Amino acid sequence: MSAASFQVPQASSSSHNWSSLSTATSQIKFTSQMTISRTLSDVAKIALPATNTGISVAAIAMAFVAFIVNRWRATAWRHPTLVVSGGSRIRQIVERCPRLHKPFRPPLLAFHTLAQLALHAFFHENKRADTGKHARFNREIRKLDDGGEVGFDWLDDSSFNNKDVTPPPPPLPDTAPLLVCLHTITGGSHDFAGAAMLARTRGFRVVVFLRRGHIDRPLATPRFNLLGCVHDLHAQLVHVRSQYPQASHVACLSSSAGTGLSVRYCGEKRDACLIDALVCTCPGYDTTEGGAFARMQPMLGSYLLRGVRKLFLEPNVSILKDVKGFQACHEDVDNMADFQRNAYQLEGFDSLESYHDATNPMGVASDISVPTLVINAEDDPVCAKSNVMDHVHLFSSEDNNANRALALTRWGAHCCYFEGDWLLPRGYRWCDEVAVEFLLESCRTTNLPPREGVAREQQHPVSSSVL
Repeated sequence: MSAASFQVPQASSSSHNWSSLSTATSQIKFTSQMTISRTLSDVAKIALPATNTGISVAAIAMAFVAFIVNRWRATAWRHPTLVVSGGSRIRQIVERCPRLHKPFRPPLLAFHTLAQLALHAFFHENKRADTGKHARFNREIRKLDDGGEVGFDWLDDSSFNNKDVTPPPPPLPDTAPLLVCLHTITGGSHDFAGAAMLARTRGFRVVVFLRRGHIDRPLATPRFNLLGCVHDLHAQLVHVRSQYPQASHVACLSSSAGTGLSVRYCGEKRDACLIDALVCTCPGYDTTEGGAFARMQPMLGSYLLRGVRKLFLEPNVSILKDVKGFQACHEDVDNMADFQRNAYQLEGFDSLESYHDATNPMGVASDISVPTLVINAEDDPVCAKSNVMDHVHLFSSEDNNANRALALTRWGAHCCYFEGDWLLPRGYRWCDEVAVEFLLESCRTTNLPPREGVAREQQHPVSSSVL
């Protein structure tokens, strides 16, 4: 199945609205392009006197610029392909998310995959993300039952004490919903600088969960995890729920490797999970043999391998050196698939099979009951398009109980999605705006009933004054 053949399941009551939206968008786009062309032509006519042929040099230049601008917008500004399952709630949420029905608009100088990746590398290296460059987090570290350590980076409201960030959001009530963020394979709170700032302005209390090995100090036990651990995540969720027992909802935004953990947790825990709505940005889907790690672009895979070694192995040689698999992972393997194949004992498993059984998100993805939005890009060199196509059936299901949606864009690369109306990116990333919007609407659509094994005696509906 190709992306062009996707069909968006729609309720009959909403088909007219979606059609009208598409028509209006096309008219606006055409009018905008014609206006640019006419304006540039008019300017060109008075810029320089005409040549002997009656055509000014400026007119030719302006016409060329107009052509480039028109081609850029026609080529790069594309609406996402939406695939929505049959559940009435997910249809309702998707209908109420305007950004999902508008094009992703990469800037002229950064719509190509390599340009998007270069911007992401710059912001990541400098631990900032465009509008979120002022984000500040307060770190809390907790010990787990086996002695391992995980962290919580809470967004601090001092992030808004800056002249470039106005106006500051009002104080949060005790009932404010929680937004839990799950980072990338070598990431941290800086992965969500922009998303955290945006979510806070919309009424969320934001915390980034840091996995073992991501808290800027050596491992406390000889164990780390590439894709996270369901047991660790549940312990972290229990902790934040105890900190804010009156929080109306717990939403989750996960990115890249973090999506594997969020999907695995929600699918494995089913109705007992402590997450009420989920967004996954750039997931790799299947993480078993021949899956995501085997399909990523080799050059980026090598770059990622260096980052993984630098984060997990080099600072922890003394505690990991005697664990089987360390030598191979530290010196011998030359790609991420081989690293994963040799690291299962470093992650606390007795065999590769038991590791995959406990961590592969696709083993339980169809069991997720909470509203879930997945965002992927066709040009993603890390989480390949073929991964999406292999699992598109999860989103096209007509099951009335399925609450899953896929937004597949033409551009966006891997966890990038920088937007801009002209040359360079500005504002929040498209994926962050879509994610926050979806999670807000998921909270608003219904007051969720208590889940099995979860105390919600103090559950409150989401107040529109807060959100």
